[in-house]
Amino acid sequence: MKKKLKKILCCLTAGLMMLTASPQTGFITGITPCQVQAAQAVPSTPRLLSLKTQGKSTLILRWKAVPEATGYRIYRKTSDTKWKKVKDIFSQSQTSFTDTSVTFGEKYTYTVKAFIKKSGTLTWSSYNREGLSMVAGLNQLKLNRTNLELQTGQRYTLKLADTKQIPVWKSSSKNIAVVSTSGRVVAKNPGTAKITATLCGKIFTCTVTVQGSSVYNKYSEQQRMKAIEDEKNYLKTKGTKDGSDWYVAYEDGHFGYYLICDNKTDGITLSCDYPVGDTEDVYSIVQLYIDCLHTYNSKVFMHLESNNMSMDTWASLDVRSSGKLTFYYSNGKKADSDVQNLGNTLFEVMLDGCNQVLKKTVKLSLKQLGVSYTA
Repeated sequence: MKKKLKKILCCLTAGLMMLTASPQTGFITGITPCQVQAAQAVPSTPRLLSLKTQGKSTLILRWKAVPEATGYRIYRKTSDTKWKKVKDIFSQSQTSFTDTSVTFGEKYTYTVKAFIKKSGTLTWSSYNREGLSMVAGLNQLKLNRTNLELQTGQRYTLKLADTKQIPVWKSSSKNIAVVSTSGRVVAKNPGTAKITATLCGKIFTCTVTVQGSSVYNKYSEQQRMKAIEDEKNYLKTKGTKDGSDWYVAYEDGHFGYYLICDNKTDGITLSCDYPVGDTEDVYSIVQLYIDCLHTYNSKVFMHLESNNMSMDTWASLDVRSSGKLTFYYSNGKKADSDVQNLGNTLFEVMLDGCNQVLKKTVKLSLKQLGVSYTA
C-alpha cells in the first residue's frame, strides 16, 4: 500500500515539473514579461492650495501640479447644488482657474480632478471631496455696525450685509455682552466687549460699549423701540416722501418744525428753521440727528445764512445727558462764544417745539424716543 502511494506522488510531482518547465505545452499557458502590457497609470489626486476672492465677482483657485497629468477638470458647487463641471484644462502646467461667473455674497466650493489622455482614453484621478470654499466678494462685506453702545439689558442684532451666509459669532467677554449664533447681542454688564463674526477665515469686529441703565430715561428699551417704530410708521403713512426721507412739517406762523425719517440709516432727524433777529434776512436751521436704533450718541447741526454769508457748526451730545453743548465750525475749530450761546438757545427752542409737534402728530414725546436731554 505504501509503495503504491509513493509511486502516485512521484508521478504527480514529475507531471507538475513538466508543466511549469514547458509553458508552450500543456493547458496552463505561461506569460512572459515581454507579453505584459503595463496598465494605464492613474494620476495622483491634485492638492488644493488656495481659493481667494478678488473684487466682488471673481474667485481664483490654485492647486499643485500633478507631474503625470495631461490636464485637469474643475468642479464647483454651492449650498443648493451638487458638484458640476465648470472647466476642462488641457495643460499639465496650468494650475489655476479664475471664475468670474459668481454672485457677490454667495458661497462657492471647488475641487479638481487630474486626467491622463492616451490613445483617446481618459484616466481620472480621485478628488478632494471637501474642496475649498469662499464667499465671492468676502473682503467687500461689512457688518451693519462696527461700534455699538447699549444699555444693560438692551439687545441688538448684528448682521453681515450683502450675504445670506451665517458667520461664527463670538464675544470677547460674555460677562459684558453675549451674542447668539444668529448675531443677536445682549448687553449684560457695563464695560467693553468685542463681538466677532468669522466667515471663510475673515474676521469682522464690532466694539460694544455697555453702560448702566440711564437715570434720565424712565421708559424701557422695549417701549422706546416701539415708540420709534410708531413714529416711523406715522411718517411713512401720513408724511411726505422726499428721496429716501419721509417727513412731517408743522408751522406755527413764525417757526417751521420737521420730523424726518431716513430709510437708509434708520435714523430720525428733528429740524427747526426760523428767522434770527427782527428781519427775515437772516435765518437759521437747527437739526438733531438721532441714530435711535443703535446709539444714544447724536449730533446737532446749526446752519446760519444771510444775503452775503453762511456758516455751519456742529456739536456732539448724548441725548440722555444735560449741560451746554459745545459747537465747532466745519473746519474743526471751536466756535466763538456768541455762536456757542446762539446755538444752545436755538437748540433748546428746537427741542421744545419738536416735542410739541411729536405730541400733536404721533402722540409721542422725545423722552419716549430716548431723548431726555436738559440744558
